[in-house]
Amino acid sequence: MESYIPSKVVCLFLVQFDVKVGYKLVWSKSTKEDFLTDTTSSNIEYKVLPSGLQEVSSSTILISHEYKGKLYFGLSQFHQNEDELQVATGGAGVDRTQVKMFALGVICDNEQDSWKPNEFLHVGWEYGLLLKDKLLALFASTDDDGSGALNDANKSLLEQLYLTLTTTGDTSVSNNSYESQYHPLKQLPQYFRILGPLVYQVYKQALLRKKILVVNHHHENMNYTICAFNYIISLCSVIPFDVQAQLKQTIEKYTKGDPASARTINAEFYSTPLYNIGLHDIPSLPHHPGYIALTNDEMMMYQRGVFDILVYLDQEYPKIILCDAISNMTLPGASQYLKASHHEYEDYLAVFQHINSGSVLEPQLWWSQDATQSIGWQEYIWSAFSWFASAGQEQPGNEQYCPLMKDSEDGDAVEEREEGDADADADTESIDDDAQDATATTDVPEPAEINTGSSGSTGTTLVGEPMEPPHLIPLNDLSIVDLIGRFHKRTRRLFYYINEIVMETIEYQLQGDDVGSYDANNTLHQLNSRVVIELTYQDVHEAGFDPYMALELEFLRQFVLLYWEPLVLDVEIGLGVQGICC
Repeated sequence: MESYIPSKVVCLFLVQFDVKVGYKLVWSKSTKEDFLTDTTSSNIEYKVLPSGLQEVSSSTILISHEYKGKLYFGLSQFHQNEDELQVATGGAGVDRTQVKMFALGVICDNEQDSWKPNEFLHVGWEYGLLLKDKLLALFASTDDDGSGALNDANKSLLEQLYLTLTTTGDTSVSNNSYESQYHPLKQLPQYFRILGPLVYQVYKQALLRKKILVVNHHHENMNYTICAFNYIISLCSVIPFDVQAQLKQTIEKYTKGDPASARTINAEFYSTPLYNIGLHDIPSLPHHPGYIALTNDEMMMYQRGVFDILVYLDQEYPKIILCDAISNMTLPGASQYLKASHHEYEDYLAVFQHINSGSVLEPQLWWSQDATQSIGWQEYIWSAFSWFASAGQEQPGNEQYCPLMKDSEDGDAVEEREEGDADADADTESIDDDAQDATATTDVPEPAEINTGSSGSTGTTLVGEPMEPPHLIPLNDLSIVDLIGRFHKRTRRLFYYINEIVMETIEYQLQGDDVGSYDANNTLHQLNSRVVIELTYQDVHEAGFDPYMALELEFLRQFVLLYWEPLVLDVEIGLGVQGICC
């Protein structure tokens, strides 16, 4: 079996929070000149310490750092010794000036990869346990004079750690010992638990390459878990290779010889995760046209132009809000929150049943009451009519809307279109391959190489380290890959279905009224026009969306105009022959 190669460390650093001085970078060393001290890429000390750090004993944090136009990712471990001082004084109280607060972290080189999630995974998750152990060792050897100043023993420890990480990697740790709880994908169950049915709304907004800002106002110490959400969202919404190829082929076919229609669409195939950004990062954000950014600074919510979609995570329940709905430093009321469709809620229950042990956590009231759009009267009539038209064979419910949990119907809607059979068959056959591709391209170690628990941990346990919640079953690697693969399956289904409609519309326009003069080599350049795509409510229904939810229709419209912009001028969504119910 091929050995797993850990992320390449380019920088090791130590940050301290001093109650008298504040944040300061007390030690750093890098393979790159001025990596942390360059004035254009400073402020690392504000990214690696958790929000409300005086209330947090320990925490693991992901970071992003831009240096000379390139984005790097890293991981830091934070710890403060207030609890230890409380024990030493017998609970008599602690002088805050004697409390030491440090964060030890690494920044890694995200070497370019054709599969972008591989680049984004180079956050240093492999070194989570090692950094934790070394941080505790540093506390043990630091002078107890309250200054937190580094002594010779501390400096020697850091120098040796830097040498080990940057010359040979962490060779002292075998492949089987990498702590899997620090792998971002191990937070997938928590992602489903915390966001509820809104996972689909976030997924769709990421597909549209919106600038998404995740604000962590969660009162639990879940810094690392929520950091990992950004990677999960990016991975779920990336466009699979075969879909990219099909889209490029379609655009090239109908814009052949038209320089005005040529454009680069690579930036639209993925969203870039950014971790722990602040006000000082705003100037660099335009470098990333579509991103998923995490912040603990609530002032970021009120910065115009920074984001399109706000994902606000608080203790009550998550809220998804359009930027335009925020005004006068105030969040809008619940009526303006973006919600999941009823069918997405049913999908979510099916998926959550797969990862929930069922013994502790029951469906939460807010999932349906606050995160899901209620069913309108038009949909009730539609469901009844569909049942009647199918002579009772089509059952209303989540079966026809559950592409995430079904393995056999992918592309069924496409198969109903006369010219879509081949693409649909290829799509269905690629589902299993997709799960295998996800395993190969997300750097998830093989099942024999990964620890799904924390049995490999040594030393003192940090309170803030990521752990499997007790009410969710630990997912093995294949289950994780399967869940991610099902999002990619959903993406395939949508792309292939819309692509067929676009191609049919173009072919019809190319033929024109005089079918005898049709030339298969014609292009839109020769016609000097783009087409208007017409979608009926039946098309929307067959694509797996709610035809009576305005938010769903707007998503489809933006989706088509984003990915088929060289070919499509506009999208009109109407009733069609099935609209008699309305």
